[in-house]
Amino acid sequence: MKILFFTPSLGNGGAESHMARLANGLGDLGHEVIICSARGGGSYESWVSKRVRVINLTSKVKSSTLSLFCSWLPLARCLRVQQPDVVMSNLNNASAVLLLAWQRAGKPGKLVIGVQNNFTAEMQNSSWWYRYTLEPFTRKAFEKACHIIALSEGVRQNLLNVHLKGKKAEADITTIYNICMDQTTLSLQQENLLLERPAGNLLVAAGRLGPQKDYPTMFAAAKLLREKLDFTLWVLGRGPQEEELKQWVKNNGLEDTVVFLGFQNNPFPFFAAADAFVLSSRWEGFGNVLVEAMSSGAPLISTDCDYGPSEIMEGGKYGMLSPVGDAAALARNMEKLLTDDDLRLRLSEEGCERARLFSQERITGLYEVCLLKIAG
Repeated sequence: MKILFFTPSLGNGGAESHMARLANGLGDLGHEVIICSARGGGSYESWVSKRVRVINLTSKVKSSTLSLFCSWLPLARCLRVQQPDVVMSNLNNASAVLLLAWQRAGKPGKLVIGVQNNFTAEMQNSSWWYRYTLEPFTRKAFEKACHIIALSEGVRQNLLNVHLKGKKAEADITTIYNICMDQTTLSLQQENLLLERPAGNLLVAAGRLGPQKDYPTMFAAAKLLREKLDFTLWVLGRGPQEEELKQWVKNNGLEDTVVFLGFQNNPFPFFAAADAFVLSSRWEGFGNVLVEAMSSGAPLISTDCDYGPSEIMEGGKYGMLSPVGDAAALARNMEKLLTDDDLRLRLSEEGCERARLFSQERITGLYEVCLLKIAG
């Protein structure tokens, strides 16, 4: 097959890292793979193998939003020239632009849309400009797509029962989990932690500093736990709420407990150093970071949000789940895990084994079967 992926960039998110890994995997299987990126310079571009061609569609536009809008005509020209068998995106804003470009180019290839998050929650929390500009085209892309690939069963059911009820049959939407482990992952896990690990218990969190991850609940849980245990919480990531969250930590006297470390190109040594990894999301589509932390040996603590964590952790078999927004319950799970050596060891060992389910080889194989069937 000749497969063309479209993405706003190749950087800083789970959907983008999954695309880079998937493109590499399909390239290794002998398929011709092209990634069209609205703008270059993403942190995952270095992950892409030489078997995969990367085309940056805009070069002079600095704004991520503007570059996405400006990319649709260059993308249409690229589609006309390349004539791929399959065209695919896996972010909602990219799907809207891809639909327009695909139609402009005369609909070359089969249109496949990947859905990487809880669409209901995303729309409820999206910006006004997205709702009035791209959201209608995203919904139309879902309807026009030959096939949809959802990254979790929860996301699939949400699409079937809420957003595409009567418009898509069950056979038109397939669940395939994200790739969270590949050779790059294994190499990154071997690198040393370039920071001194604090003495005592260490919790690590990672993710965009925005409303979805609900850091205030995590920090409130940390405040409760600090009354009982001495520990440090490392936070990896940046985002729109960064200054607000730092102020929350300062106002609540947690500056010696919560340490903001910014975005880390290689988070795996941080995960490996942790006594536990914590995720406090209000919603997810899957939760790549949970698998990445689990593969590094970190026991998991997560909110039981829609959708993803419970599927990854099999309802609590491979980690500890607490209700969304419940700081007290999250604090109890933190305390239990940090004070129970046997539990930590079991979750660490079994988690590493569970993470193999999300390997590049296995997931790429599932994608190949699905895309070959779609391409006909």
